[in-house]
Amino acid sequence: MLEGFLGGGRGYGGVGVGRWVCVALAALSAAGLQPAEAAEPAPAPAHVKHVDLVHFSHTDYGFTDHPAVCREMQRRFLDIAVDGALATRNMPPEARFFWTAETTVAVLDWWNAASPERREDLLSAIASGQVEISALPLNNTPFLDAAQWRTMLHWLPEDLWAKARPKVAIQNDVNGMPRAGAVALLDRGVRYLLSGINEDSGGVPLNRPAAFWWKMPDGRRMLVYLNFSYPTGYWFFEPVEWRRGPVPRAGDTRYRPPRAGEFLRADEASLRQAQQHLWQAIRGLESGGFRYPTLVLSITNQWRIDNDPPLLFLPDFVAAWNRLGLKPSLRLTTAGAAMERLEREIGGQIAEHAGEWTDWWANGTASAPREVAASREAKRLIAAAESPVWGELDANARRTIDELRKELCLFDEHTWGSSNSVALPYSLDTQAQFNEKAAFAFRPMARAEWLLAQRVRTRLIHEPEGLYVANSAKLPWSGWVKLIATALRDDYRSVEDPATGRRQKIVFDRGLRPFTPPQGPDEVSRENSAATFPDLAPRQVARFWVENLPGRSIARMRLATHEPPDEKLPPPTLKAVAVDASGWPSALAWEGMPKPLAAGGLGDFV
Repeated sequence: MLEGFLGGGRGYGGVGVGRWVCVALAALSAAGLQPAEAAEPAPAPAHVKHVDLVHFSHTDYGFTDHPAVCREMQRRFLDIAVDGALATRNMPPEARFFWTAETTVAVLDWWNAASPERREDLLSAIASGQVEISALPLNNTPFLDAAQWRTMLHWLPEDLWAKARPKVAIQNDVNGMPRAGAVALLDRGVRYLLSGINEDSGGVPLNRPAAFWWKMPDGRRMLVYLNFSYPTGYWFFEPVEWRRGPVPRAGDTRYRPPRAGEFLRADEASLRQAQQHLWQAIRGLESGGFRYPTLVLSITNQWRIDNDPPLLFLPDFVAAWNRLGLKPSLRLTTAGAAMERLEREIGGQIAEHAGEWTDWWANGTASAPREVAASREAKRLIAAAESPVWGELDANARRTIDELRKELCLFDEHTWGSSNSVALPYSLDTQAQFNEKAAFAFRPMARAEWLLAQRVRTRLIHEPEGLYVANSAKLPWSGWVKLIATALRDDYRSVEDPATGRRQKIVFDRGLRPFTPPQGPDEVSRENSAATFPDLAPRQVARFWVENLPGRSIARMRLATHEPPDEKLPPPTLKAVAVDASGWPSALAWEGMPKPLAAGGLGDFV
């Protein structure tokens, strides 16, 4: 647990529709900002001298549209942002367009489709500081394993990573960030994390906005800025939400993105109204103890808020504001530049926290237990296929594993379906979006099984005939080896180790017998409601015991048609059970166990 630092959780991507607006306005009201203009002019802020605006599109792979549409849209948005940066690069800094690519999935999609000339345009915009590439490919749930984190931090080609030089990670919508991810980011030289938690059904660990140093177990630190949720910058200047719908699909031509002049207007009267609104909000923050000289706010478009295009008229608003000399000054900038400014101004004054900060609102993950089981199976199969017990991986196998892990990362992305998935669970849109999400678990599972089979067959094709049992993991393994009984082409009763002559009995269990009717009620389980095929037919599963098979080793067995003699084993003897002062068992062990099954602390609150 994070010491003094616990968040909520996150289960689906995107803003919580109309309900989110209530949450956002409630949060700002608590800071002193009301949805309508104040009757009395607000006094100027006492501490905040500058406002940094970080503009991006929040990336949901789903929620607003089918994930395939979302990926195409995000690729197009980067195109628009590059054009906006190039069109304003010769203007004064306050009139230039700045854009942060929230995720690298969209960047790689764009890069793979771009011409050499267009790639140079992106690199030019990056070099000018007007476009920044963040470090993470997606906003993540807390179920990525170590191998996936390596994939996450190597999503871009190395040459592009070196040219983009990501310095900040962005985790939006989600109520935490796995510490394993923070360590992986530091390993790649990324020292900043911009967090934009969505409080709809979630929570923040500290009053926002706030910065702190996140200390890792090895002593390294990451600078974290606990931002408001990603679109909230809009409401610091505007009292009324422009969005309608609230989440129209991109293909719904009854809705459109906003146009210049519909909000964030650049005329003097509108700017001075926006200034009063901003002052009221900042004074509310300052009354709660906010003392930073710079307030960092993120801002998105208002078409759908999620998966939205760049606001190309945003620089006009910022430039006009600063031309009038309005205070605090505004700066349209990138996430990394804003974090660098924060570090310079307050890095020596902020608190340090340590510990885990996981997502405690993973209800999307919990809503799909079959798909999560498939993803976990896929991860185990990939790890087995990678094992050196089968020999070196060739280039094709490595490429396949990278593809599978990227799909599994997309499964562990934070978006868990359509914005209408609760209201209209059986609509075509809801079913289509979840079908795509589920495919990121089931497809890697199937392909990983096939890859492992290829590796096994290639390794054993020239070995003598036998039944081979492999341990692909590093540590020794003991357990039951199970086979479908039809794989045995004779009436085998035991397996024999040719090296030692030791035999193990094959035990046959009940199981599924497909394409034949049940022979009686005892062949059908309570869960088998169709009762078309028996799932408790006798002798359908064969199993035998393997004891202490060394890690990364292969053992050859021989099948035999005779049974080994029964071994009479003494019954297990439970040692005396020790209990603590509360009567809880504090040690459980049977004779012959070098360590207890349960140790002290059982039943304690931790």
